[in-house]
Amino acid sequence: MRVLPAVSLLLAAPLLAQQQPALPILGETIEVSIVSLDVIVTDRQGNRVRGLKPSDFEVRENGKLQTITNFAEYTVDGPPVSVGAPVSSAARPPAEDSRPPQNPRTMVLFVERVQLLPPDADRLFASMEETVRSVVRPGDAVAIVTWDRAMKVVRDFTDDVEALSSTIRELREVSKRVMLPDAESIQRRQEEQDRLAVLYAGSGVGPPDQMLTDSIMLARRALSRMRFKVHSLKSLINLMAPAQGKKVLLMATRRFSEFAGAEFFPGGQVPQDHRIELSTSEIRKSVQDAANAAGVTVYAVYPPGLRTGSAFSAEFAPDISTMNNPDRDLESNAFDYNVLANEAVALDEIARATGGLSAWGAGSITVLMPKVIEDMSTYYSLAFRASPGKKKEHRITVRTIDRQYQVRSRSAYVEKSESDRMADRVVAALFRPELQNTLAVHAELGEPAVKRGRVSIKLKVRIPIGNLTVLPDGRHHAGAFTVFAAAGGRVGVVSDVIRKTQAFQIPSSDLGRARASHYSYELTVMTDGAAEHVSVGVLDEVSKQYGIVRLPLGHPER
Repeated sequence: MRVLPAVSLLLAAPLLAQQQPALPILGETIEVSIVSLDVIVTDRQGNRVRGLKPSDFEVRENGKLQTITNFAEYTVDGPPVSVGAPVSSAARPPAEDSRPPQNPRTMVLFVERVQLLPPDADRLFASMEETVRSVVRPGDAVAIVTWDRAMKVVRDFTDDVEALSSTIRELREVSKRVMLPDAESIQRRQEEQDRLAVLYAGSGVGPPDQMLTDSIMLARRALSRMRFKVHSLKSLINLMAPAQGKKVLLMATRRFSEFAGAEFFPGGQVPQDHRIELSTSEIRKSVQDAANAAGVTVYAVYPPGLRTGSAFSAEFAPDISTMNNPDRDLESNAFDYNVLANEAVALDEIARATGGLSAWGAGSITVLMPKVIEDMSTYYSLAFRASPGKKKEHRITVRTIDRQYQVRSRSAYVEKSESDRMADRVVAALFRPELQNTLAVHAELGEPAVKRGRVSIKLKVRIPIGNLTVLPDGRHHAGAFTVFAAAGGRVGVVSDVIRKTQAFQIPSSDLGRARASHYSYELTVMTDGAAEHVSVGVLDEVSKQYGIVRLPLGHPER
């Protein structure tokens, strides 16, 4: 996904700020973060363990034991079921009226174009539809996004179960009809290589290895496309970051490979000389980091599975005349397993790192979906206080005191600065209108004007000085705030977030009068109509309080 080329935001100088001194030194500040974890506990048979207490868990951050400061058990309605060892009365969850409130859930279904046999398509998408029907309740937000070399939102965030189900059924039918290009298949390129060998026969010169050259070119193209896909996945994850409650990315992808383009090489294996170049470890790790920073759990699935047991991708499909050739069975099976392993390893890695699960093939995925449903409603929520260290990534280990239980949770958290979290909130405000405006920020749009075929709209932002926190600094009181702005309105259509920090000083003698005034900023929004809204946020750099407003573009709100 390219970041909205059709919209730009220009941040002008403040209208009322007296000067721009350096940010005041406010004394030594140690930020203490609250790290929240969603934890799934099962016995050895995979059954959920319920009724545990904080004392039943052990949480370590970078190997250091942490104290659990917040704890809740979320379950479906009904009494707890004892699994494994008997649960004492003290371990039972509280009465219904004192149970933790059910927070809204946020989910994105990311479905890559894939070719499936009709029975497999029916099973796979029926299980997805059942997941949506079982999970989604009023107030939740679910979006469905497809990928075909570019991201497309086919259903924006909604809690309309019927609308979501209808979209999933449409995707099911498309997957039965899609024909992936086979012009790059290994067999066709092998035939070209054989023809070259015939032409060079008797010349005393070996034919050029055109097949290897083509494989490397195709693999490099696959790596570029995966980078593009990863960018889109991270944008979806960041969009979910500010949301409260359970956050899930269900990623059904045809290519999220350990080594890009392995399917283009004979045997489905990248030659040793090119494994470093085609390794995707760095970009895959960036998705893990984004998910762990946003608190998003990833469920990663590979719908095609094995060609012989499910559908197959045409890029490594043999010619139909050779499919029943016994001489090719061993080679073909080894190829299929190598391609599958290249996908399954990468998907399992991201699922484990974020506390999710992975599966491949329609049959395995239909077994996975009920577990996703259960994960969304039955889990423990733990939290601990962690001070930032030298590294942004902190390794997390969660275990139960009773070692017979299996624990699933994300394996790391990644620190985000308050500025980055604020940028996430501003982007999320474009799509979810639940806004917090503690600072009472006000914004208004001017009349649109056409300039060189594009629409230009003035946006004025007013920040009440009385709502900003100031600290004494000699004969002045000093403070600072940061203005954030982004434009967009559909998932995948988002401008860059601009941010501008403004420090200010107010003479102590004028403080009372100044508090009745405000600071103003002006922005210019240039758009060709791709964006539907602009959101503006202001962060008080002293108190860390903030305000966010959202305005529809082209419809001034005064």
